[in-house]
Amino acid sequence: MKDKVKDVVSSFIVKENRVLLLKRSDEIGTFPAHWSGISGYREGNPPLQQAYTEIEEETRIKRKQLKLLERGEVFTVDEEAPEGVSFRIFPFKFTPVTDSELTIKLNWENSSFRWVVPEKIRELRTVPKLLEVWRSVNNE
Repeated sequence: MKDKVKDVVSSFIVKENRVLLLKRSDEIGTFPAHWSGISGYREGNPPLQQAYTEIEEETRIKRKQLKLLERGEVFTVDEEAPEGVSFRIFPFKFTPVTDSELTIKLNWENSSFRWVVPEKIRELRTVPKLLEVWRSVNNE
């Protein structure tokens, strides 16, 4: 572990065997143009509350539209992190409460989104350990 630890929530929304991934914008401070789950720094809130906050900020999907399926084990990522920093990841997996279509409206933090079959995650340019974060909420 490095000198400074930053807590990060990382959430996945799944629907019909596909997972929602967001492509980080070129204006974001860490890992621009990389694919990720819906993520953000934990800002003093409990991790689950922060996960819902990040989902709404980044996609405009509201808490009442989602059902929590799984909490993954918390783990630390040192690789590819900025100098002297480790990321402690709090993973979550959600699904829509109803079958109705989710309307996604991205904020400035992400440039695009994609629904992918999970096996395709390894083929994308992702934030560090995204596949491992995904596996943690799928007991793989």
